[in-house]
Amino acid sequence: SIRFLHMFLGCASVALLASGAAAQNVEPELQFRPAEKWSISSTDNLCTIKATFNNGFGVRLLGNEKWARALDIDFRQDVFNAGESYDATLTIPGVSTKSFKAQAQSGSLLAFGIGEDSGFYKSLKQSSVMDVAIDGNSFRFYMTGFANSAREFETCMAGVSSSSTVAQGAPTGDQNFMVNEATFSTTEIGH
Repeated sequence: SIRFLHMFLGCASVALLASGAAAQNVEPELQFRPAEKWSISSTDNLCTIKATFNNGFGVRLLGNEKWARALDIDFRQDVFNAGESYDATLTIPGVSTKSFKAQAQSGSLLAFGIGEDSGFYKSLKQSSVMDVAIDGNSFRFYMTGFANSAREFETCMAGVSSSSTVAQGAPTGDQNFMVNEATFSTTEIGH
């Protein structure tokens, strides 16, 4: 009858609201861990810290004396159009969320211009977890060992000069990165 239908719809609405609230706090289903130790390398004008994860994806941060400037993720499959921008979000769970127009450097490499935002880098170092959302796909990267290797990366960054980029020429190959720092917005959680 109508009374039963109203009661049924009311219960269904409550159930949907409860499941929607719970879904917001759910970890991404796809979770990855480093398959190797974080490695640090440098040129005269750029330092890199990177690791390959258990699914083959690669995460790399690049920086100079102006701090960590870019974060790249190599998805190891041609899913992007080189040169195009993609709406993406990086989240340090419980700390901060940043929205980006990430730039595809190739079919598999997406660059996030984290700019001179040392707060994001420091949060990443302290939490050791980073969630990435791109076009409805969500991934969790456990940054195991990153904090210990970050000290060496910071020492490296302090010893390089971005001004030598002009004199030495732009970095090539594995050191190539893009900084699009003006395209992100910040949402701090719990502050």
